[in-house]
Amino acid sequence: LLKLTPQGISEEKLVKNFCLKLRVNFLSFKLKDLDTSANFEANARIKRYEIFDRASNSAKVLLAHHIDDSFEWYLLQSFRSGRLRSTLGIPALNGKYIRPFMSVTKAQILRYAQVNQVPFLDDPTNNDINFERNYIRNTLVPLIAKRHPRYLYHYVQRSNLLAQNLNKSLTKVVSDSKITRTSNSSLIYSFKNNNYLSSGVALEEIIRLSHKKRGNLTQQIEKLLLAVKNFKKGPLLFSGNVKVYIDDQMILIRNQEFSSKSFVLEKFEKMTFSEFEKLSHAIINDQRLIDSFPFWIVLHDPLKIEKRAFTSSFNPVLLGELKSFHYFPMMKFLKLWHKPALRSKKITLSIVKVNVNT
Repeated sequence: LLKLTPQGISEEKLVKNFCLKLRVNFLSFKLKDLDTSANFEANARIKRYEIFDRASNSAKVLLAHHIDDSFEWYLLQSFRSGRLRSTLGIPALNGKYIRPFMSVTKAQILRYAQVNQVPFLDDPTNNDINFERNYIRNTLVPLIAKRHPRYLYHYVQRSNLLAQNLNKSLTKVVSDSKITRTSNSSLIYSFKNNNYLSSGVALEEIIRLSHKKRGNLTQQIEKLLLAVKNFKKGPLLFSGNVKVYIDDQMILIRNQEFSSKSFVLEKFEKMTFSEFEKLSHAIINDQRLIDSFPFWIVLHDPLKIEKRAFTSSFNPVLLGELKSFHYFPMMKFLKLWHKPALRSKKITLSIVKVNVNT
């Protein structure tokens, strides 16, 4: 506890007693030679971190900043700086410093303290609006909260997306997704892993295709990621008449209603796995074939592969036509063929190609 204010003795006593109750070591320090004539907040912060470093040595230091603190810092930096990185807010992890409360709000912390009878004190100096952070906290934030009650929710979502784009996110998005685009469609896919879809990639493509450039897409994106995780098929409807269709390791985003079109079966005799893998890449990358999603494969060899009834939310008319065939979605069949029992087999198959989209 760093005693900066007249009520420091009371604060020190409160924290000391609570630490004794929890059997946690307690250390107290006093700030000396602190210049209060100018830029007091910055000077106090420097002194605090000097003590943190001296007291902790190489150990980790946990700090109590929460989401509200980060939002206030974001606003302050928005007024002071034009750099994107400076508007991310307070980092949850910065070297040896960890802020575990950066996932909760001040209101949530207060509720927890009240329910669990955790003692706390309010620092009256937080009401002094001569300090910039206090002015933002006590004057600007209440006005924002009254007009936009979900401001913290949207701040967190926006900051997470920005952190991902700046490669500063603690949540490492393992994404090797690729995109095939047309004027009215986006196909996001990966041949490598199921963790291919990040919220940032999905959001950018939906905004690109949406007829409605304004609106709240954050919750819808969360539903999409959850649907992909739970192997749902869709379609999911987004603002601006955008629909999203889901299949194994790929999603199709469209801003136009799909009308059923004719299709052809292009046959390939005795293909090896490597030949089929190369062909699959070429087909999925072909803009003209994007409406062939999810890129059905029809088998002609009497292999010992169980015939299954696959489903798709996209182009149900085509799916009905395939019922009499031994068919698979392309990504599913790639995984199946990659297994040791089939990897060396040569297979005769057909690729279902829907006519070039308009």
